Amino acid sequence: MTYPDPGQDGYPAAGYAVPPVMRPLPPKPTAPDGQPLAEFSDRLLAYLVDVAVLFVASLILMVPAFVGAFFVISNAFSKIQYDADGNAINEPSLAAVALPLFAIYGGVLILATLFNYLYEVEHALRRQGTTWGKRVMKIKIVPLAGSTAPLTRAMLVKRWLVFYVVAGFVPFFSWIDGLWQLWDQPYKQCLHDKWADTVVVKVAQ
Repeated sequence: MTYPDPGQDGYPAAGYAVPPVMRPLPPKPTAPDGQPLAEFSDRLLAYLVDVAVLFVASLILMVPAFVGAFFVISNAFSKIQYDADGNAINEPSLAAVALPLFAIYGGVLILATLFNYLYEVEHALRRQGTTWGKRVMKIKIVPLAGSTAPLTRAMLVKRWLVFYVVAGFVPFFSWIDGLWQLWDQPYKQCLHDKWADTVVVKVAQ
């Protein structure tokens, strides 16, 4: 078997292309301890799974709330009496209807917030930085200081306060917070990560 003459001075003969120079791919960003960082798509899908979990829990809370609201309204209007001409003579006051409804709404809000806290903080702490959504996407929360540092309740509370409480009062903050990781360097953190000194990394399983 013969090979074509490379030509003079080592240059390839006419008709033969020079193979392109293979440049190494840039290394993927990692946490300070070398763990690969979670991608934006991983975190987004994990968030959507967690939203679905919280939505189902909210529906469970809303069923008794709707039943209670219906009972309050029907009980108030069942006590109305009418004169011979069909005019109501003892209509329920606004406070008699509104106050129980506000109490039901407040109770549901408190229970929903409590469940949200237990899920995002206590459950994540017990599961070593993962929620159901994060386990599905094989990512977890770790301290910025490294995997040898403990993930504390204080860190998770800070994340929760920024991601859920602050975002609930500041318009568009949740969008800014979630998208911040797209341009953050070098650890692709969201704002709630920065305040808590945490990062989100990929795990093997």
